[in-house]
Amino acid sequence: MTREKFANQCCSSLILTSVALLFLAGGPACGQSQSIAKEYIRLGGKVIAIESYGQSQSSTVKIDVWPGTANLAPNQAVRLNSIVVGNTNTNVNWTISPNVGSILATGVYTAPPNPQPGQTIMVTATSAADPTKSATAVIQFYSPAINGAFPLMGSFLNFYRNLGQSQWGLEFDRMREIDMNTVVIVSVGGLRPVTGNAAAYTLSGVGLLYPSELIPIAERPATDRLEMMLSLADQRGMKVYLGSLQTHQDWSTGLEFSALRTWNRQVMQEVVTRYGHHPSLEGWYFTQELWMNWVRYYGASTYYGTLLLKDFVDDMRAVDATKPVSTAVVFKKTLGSIGMTPLDLQGTTQTFLQATGLQILMPQDGGGAEAGAPPISELPGYFQALSNAVNAAGTGTALWSTVETFTQVPGLSNDRYPPASAARIQQQVNYVRPHVTGMVNWIFGNDMSDQATYYPVEASSMDREYRWRFRPSVTPQLDAHVLSSYSYSIAPAASYSDSVSKLSNRQGGGFNGYSLSDWVGHPVESTNGVVRVTADLGAVKSIRNVKALSLSLVNGGIYHPSSMTVEISQDGVSYTQIGSATTVWQNTLDFSVGWTAVAMAQNARYIRCSFAHISWMFLSEIE
Repeated sequence: MTREKFANQCCSSLILTSVALLFLAGGPACGQSQSIAKEYIRLGGKVIAIESYGQSQSSTVKIDVWPGTANLAPNQAVRLNSIVVGNTNTNVNWTISPNVGSILATGVYTAPPNPQPGQTIMVTATSAADPTKSATAVIQFYSPAINGAFPLMGSFLNFYRNLGQSQWGLEFDRMREIDMNTVVIVSVGGLRPVTGNAAAYTLSGVGLLYPSELIPIAERPATDRLEMMLSLADQRGMKVYLGSLQTHQDWSTGLEFSALRTWNRQVMQEVVTRYGHHPSLEGWYFTQELWMNWVRYYGASTYYGTLLLKDFVDDMRAVDATKPVSTAVVFKKTLGSIGMTPLDLQGTTQTFLQATGLQILMPQDGGGAEAGAPPISELPGYFQALSNAVNAAGTGTALWSTVETFTQVPGLSNDRYPPASAARIQQQVNYVRPHVTGMVNWIFGNDMSDQATYYPVEASSMDREYRWRFRPSVTPQLDAHVLSSYSYSIAPAASYSDSVSKLSNRQGGGFNGYSLSDWVGHPVESTNGVVRVTADLGAVKSIRNVKALSLSLVNGGIYHPSSMTVEISQDGVSYTQIGSATTVWQNTLDFSVGWTAVAMAQNARYIRCSFAHISWMFLSEIE
C-alpha cells in the first residue's frame, strides 16, 4: 500500500534496538478479578501510560472474534478465532443465527453445500466465564455458478481525502449497498525526522487524533476525523482496521525502526483509550509494505521487515489483545534473481506467519501494479500456495486478498492509476476467491463511487458495471454515452479553457480540488449568469440520466451552478424541456464538489444543459 520498500535493498539484516513497553511489569495474579486504572503523565516530552490494578466488583472480560467477516463458497470452511481476556477461563460457546452451516468447538465454521448467494448469517462466540460478553462474525455466501453476492467485502481508505461527514456518510452508504462491511484506513499518520538528529523522529501528519496530547498544538487537526469515521461505521455495522504510522522514507538505514515502534505503541494506546468504546474499531493494519521475495532472500526469522511486523503484532496484543493485526504483503513472480514460484511463496509464507504470529494476511494480487507480478491467469496457483501455507503454519491466520482494482496508464496528470474495468476485476475475483475467505478493494482514490478523489467518472462507471456483473438480475447494464461533440453558448475563459475536450474525456476533475487543469471556467461577467452546453451523441440513444460535475473553490459552493435545466432533441433544432435540478454540492474541509443530475427515460440524439450561476462556474464532465 505504501511505497515499494525493498526493490533496491541489498544490505544485511539489522539488529533492532529494544524499546521498553509503555506498561508496568507485573499485574494481577491469575484468576483474580481486577480493574485496571490508567493514568497518563508527561515524561520527557512524551505521554506515558501508567497502569494500576485494584479489585473490581464487575466483570472485566473482553471478547472478540477474528476474522470478523468472511465470504464463503459452498462447503468452504473458515477458522474463527475467539480471544477472551480478563479471565483465566478462555472457553467460548459458539452459536449460529440463522442456523445455517455448522461450527466445531474449535471455531471452524463450514458453509452448507447449497447456500443462498448473498445470505448473511451471524456466528457468535459467548464467553463461558461471563455469558453477558460475546462477539460476532458476519458470514456471507456466494456460489461460483450463481451471481447474486458482491465479492468485495471491504475497501481501503485514505485520510488525505479531505471530505466532510456528509460525504463520508454517502461513501459508507455506497459501500453498504454493495455489501462492503469492512474499512481499512491506510495509515494513522507518519514520522518526521528531527533536524540535526538523524536517529530522532516525531509524529507528522497525524490527521485523525484530536486533540491528541502526542501532537504539538500547532499541528493538531481541527476535526476529530477518527471519531467521525468510527461513528459512521458504528451506525452501519461496519468494521474498521486502523493503519499504523508511515515511515519517513524507504527503509535503508533502520534508524526509524526504534522510533516507529515507540510512536506506534503510544498512538495505538491512545486510540484504544479514547476510541475503544466504538464497536467498529475491529483491529489494526500494518502499513509497511513487505515483499515476500525479500523475506525469502534474507530469511523469514531474521529479515528486519519480519521483525518489525512481529514487534507490531506483539505490541498491539499488549495494547489490546482482542484486536487482530492485518497486513497486505506483495509477492513478485519476477524480481531480478529473486523471483518466486508458487512453491517458493508457500514455504516462505509458512515460516513468515510462524515468525510473526500475524492474524490476518491479505496479499495484493498484483492485477493493477502488474510489474513483476504473476499474470492474472496464474493467480490460482499462487493463492493455492498461500492457502496451503496458512493451513500448515498452525497460527490460525485468516487469508484474504487485496484486489488491485486500478490499472496503470502512464502519462496521466494527477495520478497514474485510474479504475480498472469491471471485466478484469471479475477475472481476478474468479481466480482468487476459491482460496480466500475475504477480499478487500484497493484503488488509488480508494472508492468505487462518483465521489472518487481523482476519477469520479471512471469510478462511477466501474461501480455500475460491477453491480451489473455480480447482480445482473436486479441491476441494469448501463454506462455513460460518449459525447460525439459539444458546444458552448459562450466560450470558457482563456485561463480555464477547454483545449482537451474536458467535458467528455472521461477523466473528470476529481474531488482533490488542488488542480484546475481538468476544469472549464466561466466568469459570470461574460455569461450574464447563464451557460448553455449542447451535446451531440452521434445517434439517437436511450438516456436515463444527465449529470454534470462542478467544483467550487469555496466551501459552501458559491462557485457551483445554482441549477441545471435539461432539454432534448432528435434533430438539434426543436428541443423539449425534460426537467431541472438544483446543484447538491458536498463540502470537503477546503472546497466543494458535486454532481447536478436530472433523471429521465427518453430517447434523443442532442442534449442541451443550461446552467445558472453566480461568480465563476467550473465544470469538469457531462455524463
